[in-house]
Amino acid sequence: MACPSYPAAASLDWTDNICHNSALVWSEDNRIAVSTEGGVYILDIASGVKNYISQSVDSSVCTGLIKKQQVIPLPSNVCTFDVGVNREKLEKSLKRDESCRLVIDKTLTPNTDVKNNGYRLARWSPVGADARGSCVLATLTLDHRLCLWASTTLHKWKEIADLSDQLFEEMKNDEFKHTDAFINTDDGENVQLKTLRHRTYALSAVGLDWSRIYSTDQSGKHTSRWKKLKVPSPKCVFLVVVMKSGHIVLWRITLPASMRSHCSVAKIFHTGEEYPASVHWCDGKNDEGVLVIGFKSGIVKAYMVNITPEGTTVVGPEQLLWAENDKLSANHMCWMQKEQVVLVAKEAFLVAFQLELVETSIVIKQTTHCCGDNRLNITGMCHSQSRVLVSSADGLIQAATVDKKLDLRIKTEVVPVSNSKEPVTYHGVCTSENGIFAAYIQRPAKYFDNYTKFRPTQMKVVTMKSLHDICGIILNEKEITNKCDAFAYLKFIHNSDHPIPEALQRMLNKDLWEDFSDSELRTARFLLTLEIAWKNKEKGDDVVTNSANRIQKDLTSLDMLILKQHVWTWTRTLNVLMFSNKRDRNVLHTMCDWCSTFDSETLPDLVSQIRVKCSQPEESMERCQICEEDIPFKSIYNGCCKNGHTFSRCCLTLTTCQDMPPRRCSICDAVAATQQETDSPTMQGLLQSNCTWCGGNIM
Repeated sequence: MACPSYPAAASLDWTDNICHNSALVWSEDNRIAVSTEGGVYILDIASGVKNYISQSVDSSVCTGLIKKQQVIPLPSNVCTFDVGVNREKLEKSLKRDESCRLVIDKTLTPNTDVKNNGYRLARWSPVGADARGSCVLATLTLDHRLCLWASTTLHKWKEIADLSDQLFEEMKNDEFKHTDAFINTDDGENVQLKTLRHRTYALSAVGLDWSRIYSTDQSGKHTSRWKKLKVPSPKCVFLVVVMKSGHIVLWRITLPASMRSHCSVAKIFHTGEEYPASVHWCDGKNDEGVLVIGFKSGIVKAYMVNITPEGTTVVGPEQLLWAENDKLSANHMCWMQKEQVVLVAKEAFLVAFQLELVETSIVIKQTTHCCGDNRLNITGMCHSQSRVLVSSADGLIQAATVDKKLDLRIKTEVVPVSNSKEPVTYHGVCTSENGIFAAYIQRPAKYFDNYTKFRPTQMKVVTMKSLHDICGIILNEKEITNKCDAFAYLKFIHNSDHPIPEALQRMLNKDLWEDFSDSELRTARFLLTLEIAWKNKEKGDDVVTNSANRIQKDLTSLDMLILKQHVWTWTRTLNVLMFSNKRDRNVLHTMCDWCSTFDSETLPDLVSQIRVKCSQPEESMERCQICEEDIPFKSIYNGCCKNGHTFSRCCLTLTTCQDMPPRRCSICDAVAATQQETDSPTMQGLLQSNCTWCGGNIM
């Protein structure tokens, strides 16, 4: 009897083909990026509750899980570099076999038709990398163009930097010293052809991965002082890029990343092998990391990387994890942090290496391998909780786990994601943060037949956990930002007219709120807003209307509890650090207005001190930008002048958001003020914090 498949949550179709395996990836801020020949499709997962009505996406058969779709199109021109070799003279001097090798090498002779240069892959940075606190997207095309992208408030994507062009300028200024040192002029091959190949390969990215975010202060020392003062310490993240020549380029991205000047080359070194197939950054303890690089030859190498207090990188000696040149390309990798095991896919096989970091060296404790139920090559891997999901070209998705009790062992189990009897091939798999959802790309595994109907590329999303497990995540997870996929699931079943599960009903008991933690209060708020949306969908009668009004009053009471702690924290921080900045004074006045209007007993002494020190009469009350009338503080949700101009209040500063469009919370859809270049460090810390109401990321 066939095992029942996991329930489907969404399905989308594209006419674009997939150019490369590992074609999709799930971000920490709940987005999916899919790389195709026509562009990178970015799908927002709807964890908020205001826009709960399903929206059609392209030609999708989509439920309410996918909120919107955006596209990063292909570049308008082909990526080429002038590496200082006269191409016309070179072609005249080549032998026939050398000329043939030059023509068929698409890196040295790229296709001039931009339509044939699709996207190879896309990878998300850790959350908090851009100015809006979300993830930065790195994209790589088949013609080796590497770019960084960030989302804007207009739900579009802007290019932060073209790293391929930036690397070319740096290498050209250094006269290609990193590449010319490896040119062997004694083997009789055309020297100019070698120069062209080495220089071009060193500029041609074939794989990438992100590190976690590192924090240092301006003096170059790690400190907790910034955390105590609630001021953001300087941060950076590293982008690891492997080049076709075997060079590794470590990019240091200063956060928040918003322009080209924030990207700089931290380190360039050579691995001693050409044609790398994959790279993975493995987080170690403190400021350590391990770079694992797999090659098409089958060799796998690892390097210890230490991040110094100044933010520079020190790369240790290499460690051969797999020394045999077996021609089984190491195409995919995954790091299991808890087990300290790196799982490597070599064609159709899985190889596991248990590592131990000892000072500046890497020690291989155990090695093992296995072949699962797949017979064709592995096409994608992703880590989900204590297991790794593995997709293969023969239409299988397996869950691989590692057992270290006695000897290191790999166990695989087929994951029933579909009951379809039609043969398909998978091009990658990814999961949400808590493993609640899994997404995969599939195409029909058939030869082309012009008599059959064309079947598009499909992305499917399935639910991998039970409702009981999801409720456990919501109740037990302390960080609210780690519950986004669980909230998305509740919103998803809410679209299907499912009430809030009984296991979560306790969170709605207002008599218990005084003893709730911040995370529990914010979870209760999300459930209340979900209840309000539920009531708004029902046909109105007096009973339903009264129930909705009661829930709205409960929501306001809950918001007062949350806001009380928020105002207490930030009035003290702002009061201690800054009075000279006009925007700081406006925020302090607004928070004091809230204390005076709604909670006069919370901070009476502090409020009076702030009023005296911020004694600028023209800044004592906000003004409408349209009619310049005062905006009194009468509501915590919006502000209105006497002429009726109404503005939503920022969930962080409580000031009105009069600059459009504002930022929004990814969970509750609350608005937040935009950041300005003139903001003080304290104000930056306030505006970069999570949503006051629910703790979600401000997007």
